[in-house]
Amino acid sequence: MKPYRHLRFTIAETEKTADGVVEVDSADALKDAIDDEQVSTIKVVKSFDIDSTLTLDREVTIVGDSDAKITYTGAKGTNLFVVTTDKQIVLRDLSGETLNGRVMALDTKSPHVLMEGCIFYTKDRGISFVQDGIVKDAVLTLDNTKIRCTQTVTDDNYDEDTAIGDYRGISVYDVQDSTITLQNGSELSGFGYCINVTGTNGGKQIVDNSGLNISIENSLLRGWTGFNVWGSFAEYQIIDSTILGINNSNGSSNSFSAITFNGDIYNQFDGMHAYANELYIKDSTVKNYQKKWRSKFNYGRNSATHR
Repeated sequence: MKPYRHLRFTIAETEKTADGVVEVDSADALKDAIDDEQVSTIKVVKSFDIDSTLTLDREVTIVGDSDAKITYTGAKGTNLFVVTTDKQIVLRDLSGETLNGRVMALDTKSPHVLMEGCIFYTKDRGISFVQDGIVKDAVLTLDNTKIRCTQTVTDDNYDEDTAIGDYRGISVYDVQDSTITLQNGSELSGFGYCINVTGTNGGKQIVDNSGLNISIENSLLRGWTGFNVWGSFAEYQIIDSTILGINNSNGSSNSFSAITFNGDIYNQFDGMHAYANELYIKDSTVKNYQKKWRSKFNYGRNSATHR
């Protein structure tokens, strides 16, 4: 007789509500609920730590309870979530923190992700496109969602402090014909590059982002630079929003702008440069904060834009 298989679930860990929502209160229960294709909506009802990546490879909605928080303890460079499906992924009212790693990697050719009412703190990056090849027809929406970098900022002082260098809120890499939207009070704060747009496209000097539209609507970007753009042929819209560039470096790299379209003036990247982009600003504020103990005329080099 074959022995009975040990079951990981217990009544305390998972419960299904009347409307079919599976409630979880541990890392193991969350992993198993994600793996269960019969489960479409998962609700996190208790705070817990998790040390391994959650792979989202099917359509699923993960909802957070008001008192629940996921703390990711994985290593630097790893992600709490990795999306490997083109199906709709929804994170709603979810709170979390990555102590060393990143929030989410999009490792598919046409991701569809909605983050609504979420707040995440991260030591590294927020959301990154990491796929092989060109992304097309992607839709990434942050709706009333905040992602904040804790690399250097303490006490939520995001109006005067930020990470310096390659810490990205949203890393856009080889993306075309896609839409990225921040809306309804969304926020990227404390990053070196709140939104970084680059790619390889075969190693050409012009990175082709044709059809890419990035829209900031009633939202906030605060960082070393709000936009760090190396790509070309894309559209950028800033509507009823604030972009705050924070210049607090006392090193050689201390001359960024709130919005930066790069020209590789220091010949760092074989002549790669932004070209033929469209920038539309309406009813918005674009400004810089500068540390009072440094001269605002101390110019330096841009930092790297590697993937």
